[in-house]
Amino acid sequence: MNILVACEESQEVCKELRKRGHRAFSCDIQECSGGHPEWHIMDDVTCLVNGNCSFKLQNGQTESQEGKWDMIIAFPPCTHLAVSGARHFEQKRKDGRQREDRGKVSSSSVSS
Repeated sequence: MNILVACEESQEVCKELRKRGHRAFSCDIQECSGGHPEWHIMDDVTCLVNGNCSFKLQNGQTESQEGKWDMIIAFPPCTHLAVSGARHFEQKRKDGRQREDRGKVSSSSVSS
């Protein structure tokens, strides 16, 4: 399967998928910390979700996805979702560290 693992700089899920024979790529706006820049797309994931795209991997190579991805898995930052940090949400929205629209993909941007 061709799998895009969004918002995953650690590559933990990507590595497990690769062990099982899938063509998986991690994607994050940060450099990967999982040791496989040849599988990591350091870019905004929104331009990739529909498939039919070319992308540059962190190691400089170019890959492409013809057609739609077979699966997309996304992991928004836990610090923006966890109840334990809820008391900080208001301040984080005010200073721009957390936006309510971050990570949302509109239904119009994903064709069926």
